[in-house]
Amino acid sequence: MELEVSNDRTLPGTELLVDTIKDTFGTVANTFGISFGKTKNEEKAKPELVLTNLNLILCSKGLFGNKKGVTYYPLNRIKVYNDSAQVIETTKGNQPVMEVMFIDGQEAFGFQRQPFSGYLGFLD
Repeated sequence: MELEVSNDRTLPGTELLVDTIKDTFGTVANTFGISFGKTKNEEKAKPELVLTNLNLILCSKGLFGNKKGVTYYPLNRIKVYNDSAQVIETTKGNQPVMEVMFIDGQEAFGFQRQPFSGYLGFLD
């Protein structure tokens, strides 16, 4: 998984979310691949997670690397409590998972390798 940051205009009130997610997941996102699909072919395709200052974007790829789909998750839809974005690191089957709580639901992004402790500083 690669982390890309664009220079889009920031929506009012989302600056803190962008900084929190970038600070929290930048190292993990640059170092570890993600899995979002349930089939082996989807996991082999290694989707990319892109962070802009407006959206968290999941780019799914087919088995041969062609673009299969793009899903946008607006940052202004992430729940905020006490000035902290509600983004949590958990594990599922010995693999780290980033859970993001949105106003209208929740998504989980699984990382393929175990990160080193301390990547998610706000959980320490």
